[in-house]
Amino acid sequence: MKSVSLLALSGAIASAALLPRQSVNSTTTGAVNTTTCNGRTYVYNELAGYGYVPSDAYDKFGDTIGGIGSSIAIPRKSWTVSKKGVYTGTLYAIPDRGWNTEGTLNYQSRVQKFQISFTPQLTNNASNPVTTNIDLLYQDTILFTDPKSNPTTGLDANDNGPYLTYKGFPQLPSATYTGNGFGGAGTGGTRVVNDNEGLVVANDGTFWVSDEYGPYIWQFSEKGKMLQAIMPPPAYIPMRNGSISFSADSPTEYSGLVCVDCLGQAVLSLTLDRPTMSILPTPTLVATTTTVSKA
Repeated sequence: MKSVSLLALSGAIASAALLPRQSVNSTTTGAVNTTTCNGRTYVYNELAGYGYVPSDAYDKFGDTIGGIGSSIAIPRKSWTVSKKGVYTGTLYAIPDRGWNTEGTLNYQSRVQKFQISFTPQLTNNASNPVTTNIDLLYQDTILFTDPKSNPTTGLDANDNGPYLTYKGFPQLPSATYTGNGFGGAGTGGTRVVNDNEGLVVANDGTFWVSDEYGPYIWQFSEKGKMLQAIMPPPAYIPMRNGSISFSADSPTEYSGLVCVDCLGQAVLSLTLDRPTMSILPTPTLVATTTTVSKA
């Protein structure tokens, strides 16, 4: 059976990082790789574990669960270990802007919830690799909505404004679509767009998500309603012909065009020592015309 294994692999790495130091073989003999940073040596001996979600798995809304490797998050307070050394917790994953191998779709952004169980196999090594020891049990899907509880979308934003606005929020990247947004019949409409890439689950249960369209940072409630939108400094805001343009030149699946440029906030993290978020965006791009004269 085909499987989605990127999520499980990422989960295994995160799990292994939380194992007690004395439980892990840290010798450099036969290590796959070693690296030294700031005077400290880190050793990679073997894959700690793996598991998978079947590629034909569906969420409760009937959409496939594939593509959930954009970002995963395991709330620290959910992470426990039994007397037998089995680690369990809750794992959340976001599926980007949905299936868009042929163009963007009117796919409502969401977060998938799993129960994760990890059983370390500490005697294994590169020549005697681990067997499947991560179990992922699907539990729920939380759909993301705008500040007025309307569905969001994965469609490419409009080339130009005006974009949707809400009290207490900056203007939000949005897309106007015809029909049902999938090329079929419907009433059309305008929705806030999300191209979600980074995920942090806060201690209060809310979701902080970094976006490639804005590039914004969103905060959603536990039930998925947008609570806050952080607009970055002007240098990060995409411009065309002197005006804000949130379009990433990512046409709809049924338009027959090709994606030209998709950039934005791809990584989001939360420091453990203080409530500060660290963001690693793609570099800003400033297009200028310079005239150079020879002396």
